Amino acid sequence: LRLSTNSLEGTLPSSLCEVNGGPSITTLTFGSNAVYCYPSCVSSVTTTFSPSGSQLDACPEDQDTAVCGILAAMDVFAADSDYSQWVCDSDGFTDSNPCAWKDLSCSSGALTEITLDDVGLTGTIPRQIGSLSSLTFLDINNNCLSGTLPLTLGSLTAMSTMKLGENCFSGSIPSAMEALTGLKVLNLKDNSFTGTVPSFVGLFTKLQFLGLQSNLFRGPMPASLGSLALLTRLNLTDNNLNGTIPSEFGSLSSINSFKLEYNSLSGSLPSALGGMTAATVVALTNNSLTGFVPSTLTDLVSLVELELAFNKLTGEAPVFTGHASTLQRLDIRHNTFTGSIPTALASFTKLSYFTAADNFLTGSFPTYLGSLLALEVVDVGTNGLVGTVPAAIGSL
Repeated sequence: LRLSTNSLEGTLPSSLCEVNGGPSITTLTFGSNAVYCYPSCVSSVTTTFSPSGSQLDACPEDQDTAVCGILAAMDVFAADSDYSQWVCDSDGFTDSNPCAWKDLSCSSGALTEITLDDVGLTGTIPRQIGSLSSLTFLDINNNCLSGTLPLTLGSLTAMSTMKLGENCFSGSIPSAMEALTGLKVLNLKDNSFTGTVPSFVGLFTKLQFLGLQSNLFRGPMPASLGSLALLTRLNLTDNNLNGTIPSEFGSLSSINSFKLEYNSLSGSLPSALGGMTAATVVALTNNSLTGFVPSTLTDLVSLVELELAFNKLTGEAPVFTGHASTLQRLDIRHNTFTGSIPTALASFTKLSYFTAADNFLTGSFPTYLGSLLALEVVDVGTNGLVGTVPAAIGSL
């Protein structure tokens, strides 16, 4: 029986040991699938048994054994003395109940939550994690885990929160994770993930938080992310993303924080971004964006921070209608803006940070800046301003 190199998942059934009432299989290969374990009887009834480099283990006989194997693979027992009550023997068996162990939670006897953030874990996430079918919450942020993500994560269809950030994971996001449509939180920040941002993330219609910053993702951003109507925070900062900002992102009507900084994005800012009516932070610094800043963006009524520095934006400095009375931070330096410093800023009484350095602004230094008592930083250096510095600036 040869099953290698497919997309099969789950466990191999123990019935393989009893074909036609007896051990008749002589050759079994099943590598390069999403199968995460095999029945222990298989190795004893076959004369040629080949997991084909899959590094699989025999299937645990129960949840407790599975938990022991998973935690051992992540070096939990060596991480912290606080876990000394977690007792597993060399064969992966325990006499205690993992549901009562620190940082594990169960419901009706089934493991539902693993919370092991910042406890010094090393090792990897093993394939056997796919056997925890009731798991809804996994937080292993801020450890030293490495390797690629197992395909069997796609078996955790009850999952709502997955936090794998601040580790040393690598490789691409497994396509098997497309099945995790119940996710509300997905945090993969500060790793070394590669490949493209999967378009199937757009199927996670319950998603509220997506953190993929500080990785090695490349290529264009999938337009499908624009279908995430419940998304409140999107962070793709510090990757190798290129291409344009999809106009579909304007459909993110619940978005609060929108961060795409430190990439290689190009093209103009879509006017459709005005549809992000709940946005308080829009951060697009350090890209290669061109063209004018659409008024639909500066008219966002809840805007607190607008970060457009280090791009190739042109035209007059962004003009605000005065609706954005909440604005506290405006950074438009290192572009090619022309014209004068917008007079509409006079009504921004909460503005604390304003920098427009390294542009082509002209005119006089605005007197009204002296009335904005919340200002802490003003940088308009390397422009074409003329005249005198008004005495009112001493009021700051």
